[in-house]
Amino acid sequence: DWRKSASTKKILIKEKEKEIYKDIYIYYDKSKSMHYASQKDFKSKLYISILLSLTLCKLFARNREKVYLFNSKDIPINCSNNINNFNEDYFLERKNILPNSSLLKQNSLFILFSDFLYDTKELSMFINKLKSKNIIGYLIQVFDPMELTCNFKGYNKLIDMETGDALILGNDDSFLKSYKKRIYQLKESLFQLSNLNNWNFISYSTNDKASDIMLDLTKKIILNKRKN
Repeated sequence: DWRKSASTKKILIKEKEKEIYKDIYIYYDKSKSMHYASQKDFKSKLYISILLSLTLCKLFARNREKVYLFNSKDIPINCSNNINNFNEDYFLERKNILPNSSLLKQNSLFILFSDFLYDTKELSMFINKLKSKNIIGYLIQVFDPMELTCNFKGYNKLIDMETGDALILGNDDSFLKSYKKRIYQLKESLFQLSNLNNWNFISYSTNDKASDIMLDLTKKIILNKRKN
């Protein structure tokens, strides 16, 4: 900064705040399973995902990035200059679990919030398309704590929120072991998929403090950008 250097007779360097990414796309899964909350004092996975999406949008916008959220028609809308662009349309259920990759610009950042309780083959194909456009991404898994532990007492009727299929669950240790194994395998497959494509995989629970999640997530995104 030559003006201040001249007045103070010292060499001062004016450091401008660097952009993390020019274009950032934030997409949250709005399938029926994302509405699940095991207890009244727990927020749903969708609620947490939207809260984190809006907070990230405001944080990135301060740093001059263009931040896009997807409406119910899966069209990316620039919300960096005016958060009021986010309205009730963004709460409506989508037909797709992933957006059209052709709508995303090259060399951008893509953040996906979901429970990923679906076949990940489509997700793998989607990531490959983004990789060809040099898009870096984050897979952020949001789980209800009950989905991780399956710690039900007595007999319970479980209903698939996507298909409506029902299952009566009793004190069946074999089912519990099998379920926990599948949850572990899902996390492992998402981690491997992310690692293979130089993406990042993070998992949070809805009973974690939103502020702690936000701080952890922001740090990881900024630190990973500096590494790149």
